[in-house]
Amino acid sequence: MHELKRSDVVKLVALQSNKYQKDVVEILDAYYTVLQEAILTGYKITIPKIGTFGNSQVDAKPERMGYNPQTAEPMMLSAQEAFNKPVFRFSPTFKETMKQETLGKVL
Repeated sequence: MHELKRSDVVKLVALQSNKYQKDVVEILDAYYTVLQEAILTGYKITIPKIGTFGNSQVDAKPERMGYNPQTAEPMMLSAQEAFNKPVFRFSPTFKETMKQETLGKVL
């Protein structure tokens, strides 16, 4: 599996959009800030043909009895507060495109 680092993405976007890398960095930083703030305030962000950013509510857990898996000794597990977990779901269009691209490479 290949990895694209942020600097690689910046270069590719700059080439595709005919923009300076400095401008692309500013846009990506602003995009990240908007996504983060929107998700933290409970919004879903849908990017057509790619997917949806959002959050999933994780329920609070009361204090409870558990055990140490190494020693099998009983122990008290502390309570956990409810929190929002960030999630990303790929769109059906994106999934289908990836499936077709993968099949094309295998064949």
